[in-house]
Amino acid sequence: DQIAYFNNEMKLTDIYSNSDNEFLKFLFKNKKTNAIRYLMFAKKCEGFNAFDNENSWERAEESQRRASGKFETELVTAYTNEKDKFLKRKYAFQCIRLGFYNSNTELIRSIFAEEFQNSKKDYLYYWSLYFHCFTSEVTGNYNDVADIFANSQEKAFASQFYFSGKFNLEKALTFAKNPNQVANLYAYASPRILSKNLDYLKIIYKNKPKFNTLDFLLLREINKLEDWIYTPYYTNYSPSVEQSDYYSESADSKITTQTLRERSAKDRLYAKEVLDFVSSVDFNKVANPVLWKAAEIQLLFMTHQYDAALAKINAFENKYKKEKVLVEIEKIKALCITAKQAYGKAIITDEVKAIVEKNKTDSRFLFALGRELEFKGNLFDGIALISLNSTFYHEIGSNADDVEWRGNRLNTSSNL
Repeated sequence: DQIAYFNNEMKLTDIYSNSDNEFLKFLFKNKKTNAIRYLMFAKKCEGFNAFDNENSWERAEESQRRASGKFETELVTAYTNEKDKFLKRKYAFQCIRLGFYNSNTELIRSIFAEEFQNSKKDYLYYWSLYFHCFTSEVTGNYNDVADIFANSQEKAFASQFYFSGKFNLEKALTFAKNPNQVANLYAYASPRILSKNLDYLKIIYKNKPKFNTLDFLLLREINKLEDWIYTPYYTNYSPSVEQSDYYSESADSKITTQTLRERSAKDRLYAKEVLDFVSSVDFNKVANPVLWKAAEIQLLFMTHQYDAALAKINAFENKYKKEKVLVEIEKIKALCITAKQAYGKAIITDEVKAIVEKNKTDSRFLFALGRELEFKGNLFDGIALISLNSTFYHEIGSNADDVEWRGNRLNTSSNL
C-alpha cells in the first residue's frame, strides 16, 4: 500500500529522508541511493510525459520545449551511467516514453535496440515495444502490436485504439512465423467483431490453447449471446447490439413479440455451436479451466438443456466450493430448476427459495426467474418475484428500477 501510495499520490518534492512513507523510509534507511535517484527521475518524467504540456496556456511553448529537451539529455545521461542492470532497464523505458512525447523517434529506436531488442519479454519490454511501434508506419506486419495486445494488460486497450483502424488480418497473417503469432493476430482482430466470432476462437485454441485472451474472448462471446438471447426473451426489447443478420428488418416499433422470440430461438442455435466447441475443448490445456466449465453450464442453460446443466452444476459445486463464480452458478441452477417444470405446474421449490433469499437484491435475477415462472403459467408467483424489484434501487444517484420490459408487442403497437 505504501509503494502504491508513493507511485500514485506522491510528488518529487515528497522524496526526502524524513518522509512518513514506509517505502521511502526503507530506501533511505538501507542507503538505496541509486534507487532513490531513479525514483526522482521517474517523478520528474511525470511532468513531461503528457500531450497537453506544450499547449498549456500557462507555459510558453518554446520554453517548455527547451526544458523538455534539457531534461531528456539529463535522463539519457543517467541511463548511460547507471551500472545496475535492473535500474538501467527502467531508465531505458523512461527514455523511450519521454522520447515519444518529445517526438524523438531516433532516441526511441536506439535505446530500444540497445536495451530491449533481444531482452526478456517482461512488462518493461512490452511497454517499450508499444512506444516503439509509433516510430514507423505499421505496414501490414502487426505482430508487434498483436504481441502487445496479447501480453500487456496495461497497453492492450491502447494497442487497439491507436493501431487497429488500419489492421488487415489477411495481410498480417502473411508475416506470422509461428502458431503463437497466428493466435495473437486472430485475438487482436476479435474485439472489433460485434457479430459471431466462434471461427476465430477455434483457430486461436488450435494454435495457442493456454492463452488468457482466449478465455476473455470466450466470455465476450457469451456476453453477446446473453444480449441476443435474454434481452428479447425476457424484456421484449431488441438486443443492445444487434447482429447484422437483423439490420435489414423494419423499424424497431414494428417488431413484434413473435419476431423477437424467433430471433432468440435462432441465436440459441448459435449458442449450441459455441457449446459444442466448449465441450470439445480439453480443459486441462486452457488457461482457466474453471471459466470454461462455468461457460459450459451457462451455454447448457441457454440451449434449454436443463438436466445436463444441473448435472454439471452439481459436479461444479462439489469440486469448486470456494470459487466466486458459484454465486452465478447458483442463479443458473434456480433458473434451470424452474424452467424445466411442466407448464401449469411450475412452483418456487424450496431449493430455489433458498437461492432467492440469498440473492434478493439482484433485480435482474429476480426478474428473469419471475419471467420463467410466468412463461410456465405461474403468473402469480412470477409477478410476486418481479414486484420485489420495485423495492431495490441503484446504489448511486438513481431511483429507477434496474430492469423493465415491454408488454406484448403486436403489429399495431409501438413504444409500449
